[in-house]
Amino acid sequence: MKRSLQEIQPVPSSHKVGMKRVLLTAEESGCAITQIAVTDLKAGEMAEAHCHADMMEGFYVMSGVLNMVLDGVVEHCEEGDFVWVECGVSHELRAVTDVRMMTIGCAL
Repeated sequence: MKRSLQEIQPVPSSHKVGMKRVLLTAEESGCAITQIAVTDLKAGEMAEAHCHADMMEGFYVMSGVLNMVLDGVVEHCEEGDFVWVECGVSHELRAVTDVRMMTIGCAL
């Protein structure tokens, strides 16, 4: 399978903030990956604190500046940074500038 990011229509993210382009769905992956997507947030947008009991998430910052709050600790993230969030860890995303990031979900 090959996909071009530019050819994928953006859809609202599941947290109702930002738009994402889904590169791979759980149904297509055939493994524990629940989704791979590229998400765009505008400066000032925020995904409120939440956690997943049965899923881990990875965030790779492709461009921009993002603050992630992990169990109350602020991690300042810039282009090239990668953050892995384990199951049960509260995480909040705050776009300092316009941000483009790759998100990877993985079920237990």
